[in-house]
Amino acid sequence: MSFVLLLFALALSAIRWVLVCNLTGIGLSILMSGAIVLIGHFFNQLLPTSFGGDAMRGWCLWRQGTTLKMAFASVLLDRLFGLTALLLLVIGGLPLLAIRLETNLPFVLAGGLVVSGAFGLFLLLNLHVAPLALRRRRFWSLFERLSRHARRILGSPSKIAIIMALSLAVHASALYTTALLSNALGAPLTMTDALLIVPSVLVLSALPISIGGWGVREAGLAGGFALIGLDPGIAVTTSILFGTVNILGGVIGGLVFLAMGRPGPVTSEDAS
Repeated sequence: MSFVLLLFALALSAIRWVLVCNLTGIGLSILMSGAIVLIGHFFNQLLPTSFGGDAMRGWCLWRQGTTLKMAFASVLLDRLFGLTALLLLVIGGLPLLAIRLETNLPFVLAGGLVVSGAFGLFLLLNLHVAPLALRRRRFWSLFERLSRHARRILGSPSKIAIIMALSLAVHASALYTTALLSNALGAPLTMTDALLIVPSVLVLSALPISIGGWGVREAGLAGGFALIGLDPGIAVTTSILFGTVNILGGVIGGLVFLAMGRPGPVTSEDAS
């Protein structure tokens, strides 16, 4: 069941990326998006989490005839949507955690995340008016393109709603998987309890400080389980099973990667 949920989440991620690509002017089929998302998932198990998979997604999209700048801009925007949905779940769970622990600290953290997120969105939408010294840098054109795409996307609220709904569904599947495995091991983790701890663990696991989230995910879940009165040992086992399911999904992505064949020619601009 956990493996089925993983494939379901990857399918939703593929659909979300197609929508993001369409909004940025890139034509990407659902079938190709699904194949590339599987490849990205494979490399997330071998390289620093998120960074490795996203780099491979951008590279694979470039192989389909998209410029490198547009390819990586679409990957970054897709990642931002996923992270935004995850932070919304974290913010939604903090008040419940405050009530559970009878402390106001989670409310303060929630407020800090809201302010930080609003400031980050403001920066993203105004990268094109950065100081001239920055805009003269060769790499800055990618950030200006990212900002331009973000402003264009904000002009399509209905599509944003669909993309965010898909993102929330992806993370909800991870919450349900964690609860499913935990309950099978004898620790009664409800979906409400999962909302309190799993989104924060997923945020930490997504940082490129580990391979496949290993170590960070186990420590985060153990601390979260202890916080709500569940066995930390079961949390570690739950996390190991969660990671094993991801590895099984990565095997499929590895096979797809091998079937992709040799890369296409590189233009002089992209090589530069």
